[in-house]
Formats: sequence, structure tokens, C-alpha cells
Amino acid sequence: MSNFDPEAIRAKIEKRHKKRQEFYVHVGIYIAVHLLLWFIWFSTTPTGFPWPLIIMFAWGIGIVADALETYFETNEKLASRREAAIEREIERERARLGAVEFEKPKRRAHLSDDGELVYEDESSETSEEEDSRQTRRR
Repeated sequence: MSNFDPEAIRAKIEKRHKKRQEFYVHVGIYIAVHLLLWFIWFSTTPTGFPWPLIIMFAWGIGIVADALETYFETNEKLASRREAAIEREIERERARLGAVEFEKPKRRAHLSDDGELVYEDESSETSEEEDSRQTRRR
């Protein structure tokens, strides 16, 4: 999937929007049903035990759980962090299984006249410095 694939971006946004919409419908049904239950309780036994509280509490736990799930699935910052973490784990697993070829940087080295280890990229700089020093001495 390309980062700029308009169809994939649209599908992702529609999925988040649908999840939020489902949550709002859930809250709307919760409110409507509880208004009806409180109306029934008030019409029949207003002095008795308020049994709609039990239903409100139990269903309220579900509403809170749904709210948290919706928040964590539709929050863009959290989603991008989650995706980045998943990508890092995939890369680690691929490296562990050997699916990713890791090539060490190749640096050639040799011993200088005085016995020090000199890398080729450093030796070109060193030889240029030595050349400039020798020219100054002359």
C-alpha cells in the first residue's frame, strides 16, 4: 500500500467514521431505552426500588467500554503510533528470522608505514594532508 493511495486513505477514514457513528447510535439507543425504563418505573411504582438504576449501571459499563474502544481505534495519533510500533516489530521479526539481509559496511584497511591501522577512506584524507605538509616544508 502506497502512502498516497487515495482509495486506501478513503477506506481508512470511512472505517474510523463508521466506528464513531456506531458509537453515537449506541449512546442514542442507551438514552432512549433508559428514558422509557424510567418512564415505566415512574408510572408504575415511583416509591419502590428504582430498578432502572441496575440496568443503567450494567449497560453503562458496556457504553464506557465501547467509548474507550472507539477512542483508541479512531484517534489518529494513537493509530499512527500503533502502526509504527507494529512496523518496528515486523522488521525485528524479519531480521530475527533472517528474511532481511543485513550487509555490514565494507571498509578496507591497511597498515601505514608506522604500523597504524588506516582505513581507505581515511588514507586518502591522510595522504592529502601529508602531501600538503610536505609541500609547506619545501
